[in-house]
Amino acid sequence: MKDTLANSATINTAERLDPQPDSAAAPRIAVAGISGYAGGELARLLLRHRKLRGATPTFLGRVGEAESGPPTYLEDIHPQLAMPGDRRVNEVFPFSWKRITDSGTELLFLATPHEQSRDWVPEAIARSIKVIDLRTGGVRSNFFENLPAAPALPRDSIYAPAREAIEKSMTGDTLPAAVASQRWAEQVVRDLLSPKPPIHVWRGQSAWMIWFIRRFMPHTLPDGMLSKMAGLDVLVEKLAQGKEK
Repeated sequence: MKDTLANSATINTAERLDPQPDSAAAPRIAVAGISGYAGGELARLLLRHRKLRGATPTFLGRVGEAESGPPTYLEDIHPQLAMPGDRRVNEVFPFSWKRITDSGTELLFLATPHEQSRDWVPEAIARSIKVIDLRTGGVRSNFFENLPAAPALPRDSIYAPAREAIEKSMTGDTLPAAVASQRWAEQVVRDLLSPKPPIHVWRGQSAWMIWFIRRFMPHTLPDGMLSKMAGLDVLVEKLAQGKEK
């Protein structure tokens, strides 16, 4: 997706918004959903935040990942966060409530899909853990601009009846305009540094609309919108016309 697959960011938001170090003890923080863009940006801001020096967050991966096997590091998922010399120092652990509790987590950030965070927010509150559910709207990236060539469907693709519409969606042309990642990060950090941070952070182009749809509309509505953005509605129409013939 054009607005969520951001592959680069050079934001020094935390340093500019909070230039003074804090002598108070930093809270113990955990971040779930570290593999996505929002999770990666949040990790970068937390690792460089003056108030969190010496208090590295606990980074968590997906539920059900095996505890055995070679460890996974944040720097493997987000190479831009690697330390000098390509050192890997921040391990990503499989998500589990036991790990969160045993680590003494006081504040849990969720950078997870809506369906997942909807279940985890009340669970965290029940465990007396403060939780901030981080949601994004559209965040502009240069993902499509970096493609080596215009994407195209194979000649024998099953989507060929709607080739024009689907290839257009593959270039991101059907997606709405989005807020720049720099602006998005600044808005999010201001929310998080406010005296009373909100439980849900909704920032980004059309974030209010996503919130409204998720809150009040049938679950089938977002599916229909995504189908239209991907050109699949045109495919269904073309196939139906073919059957009529």
